[in-house]
Amino acid sequence: MSILAVSRPPPRQWIPVALRAPSIHCLGEEFQNLSGPEQRIASSWDIITRHWTIRPRNANHSKSGDPTLKIIVSTVVAAPLSAVWKAYTTPDDILLWNTASPDWHTTSASVDLRPGGKFSSRMEAKDGSFGFDFAGEYTRINPYQLIEYVFGGRTGLVEFNESASGVAVTVTFDSEPTHSEEQQRTGWQAILDNFARHMRDKVASE
Repeated sequence: MSILAVSRPPPRQWIPVALRAPSIHCLGEEFQNLSGPEQRIASSWDIITRHWTIRPRNANHSKSGDPTLKIIVSTVVAAPLSAVWKAYTTPDDILLWNTASPDWHTTSASVDLRPGGKFSSRMEAKDGSFGFDFAGEYTRINPYQLIEYVFGGRTGLVEFNESASGVAVTVTFDSEPTHSEEQQRTGWQAILDNFARHMRDKVASE
């Protein structure tokens, strides 16, 4: 079971819960009532929640979103396939690229890259105000081709396709009902774009 653990409570009431169970959400109108550091923290958290599964404890799934919807994001990385695969699946690299917002970072990561193997990334605000664990289990691994996994009752698929222009990395994931399709796509795309920047910088430094 993947666990979302809050280090210290943000400006509003947050409750640590399991990602695969109904979880927490800071309503958009709450952001409008914040100012200064609280506004910056809340805004950063809103970006992060677009990527992870975050819902009201008493949410009615039938009222918003389509839990069967598949959302797709992608990027092209100008690097050898073997290097792209390694950076995507190596904890030391994950620490450097796995974030959707500049004021967040990944402080620890673990990868057991095999069917049935577990993965986990610890995400925290850089000011130490709060953080959570994103974790799941791999269900299918085709080296240099695809990674399939489950997380919080949802599924994700990462595909690697090499071409003359580079390696296309495509991520397909189940949507969640709290945030709009566009919000979720924006959050996941931000992390994938960060991965592409990491690879660009890594290739340039070698």
